[in-house]
Amino acid sequence: MENNNAPQIAIWADYHTGHRLAWVEIIIRNVFEKTHCPVLVVMPTFVFQSQEYQVFLKAQEGHFVPLVLGREPKTLSLTPPQSPFQIWRELLQVLRELKKRGIKRLVVATGDELVKAAGVAGLLGWRPGNIEIHAGILQLGLVYPNRPWKTRLKDYISFFVKKSAPVQTLCFDGWAVEKTRERFGVSLRVCVEPLLSMKEYMKERSAGSRPDRRAGVTFGFAGGADQGDRKGADFLLDAFQRARLPSDSRLFFVGRFNPILMDYFEAAKKSLGERLIVQNKLLSNEALFRVMDHQMDVLCLPYRDHVGSSGFYAQAATLGKILIVPDSGWLGWEGQKNPKVRLFRNQSVDSLKEALEQTADDFEKMEAAPSIYRPADEEEFVKALTGI
Repeated sequence: MENNNAPQIAIWADYHTGHRLAWVEIIIRNVFEKTHCPVLVVMPTFVFQSQEYQVFLKAQEGHFVPLVLGREPKTLSLTPPQSPFQIWRELLQVLRELKKRGIKRLVVATGDELVKAAGVAGLLGWRPGNIEIHAGILQLGLVYPNRPWKTRLKDYISFFVKKSAPVQTLCFDGWAVEKTRERFGVSLRVCVEPLLSMKEYMKERSAGSRPDRRAGVTFGFAGGADQGDRKGADFLLDAFQRARLPSDSRLFFVGRFNPILMDYFEAAKKSLGERLIVQNKLLSNEALFRVMDHQMDVLCLPYRDHVGSSGFYAQAATLGKILIVPDSGWLGWEGQKNPKVRLFRNQSVDSLKEALEQTADDFEKMEAAPSIYRPADEEEFVKALTGI
């Protein structure tokens, strides 16, 4: 790639969820290190103004050129709703800007809805000209079990539409790729989950000393959540309070939690006291690795009906942590391979309670089991999406 100090790659960061902006940061950093050219980053105003931007992208300023769309969110949710028409209009606006700047590759960080809009246009004969669009589709949906027939029908239609988009599609989820190939004979390329990129941290970890582990088992939950959402932070707290656990066991939440969930934590503190630890703040990748590594013994992913892959699973497994995950979807599929995983029945608080109790009882044996995960190479991910 010619080094003319002008952006030659664009990334569209449409949401401000931390894991999305974390891998936008990975791309910006790697592209700039290799080419000394900035990346053009397309984002709505609310992403540019978000706390996640401060945590993940602020330090990269100067290595990218922002192209800020004026759209404001109608709600305070992490994924503000958009109509397909609005997405399509913004896509055309972005493509016009890229052609004006001579940029020929667009990486879509949050591609599911946008690829659907492009798929409808693709069925009508639209092509993006000489601009290549590359997207990682995380939510194939249709391959997952235990979904009502109406949802399955919607998933089939969604898949057909996305498959028709003139977009180079990658998928971070090996299980979804396998099932899609079995059912439809469609092959999607598998791209390594970028949040598995922990090489620098693991190098530093092996060279330095870590704090001695505290007595008692600390069960951890990483990442923000809302009350009653699919991540199941309140679900885990309910199970922990019901479980028969040693008095020195603890429950540690870290991430950004909404006010209703924080009230729920405060109420639980009356009975749990210092056994419940909550850090209500966003952390950079490295800071999050350090908290999981030094302060948590068991990572809990108590997702309600979670169907996709999980960056937190990848991180914790690479650190060699014990994990508690549901027995369905990708987590169940991947967890069956891992000797450091305890499965519980999906959406069953009683089964999660039993998993907590069994893990506390078998902690020393599970902790001694070998880890089967190694950190992925960032370069593989960046090259798959950017060609660099």
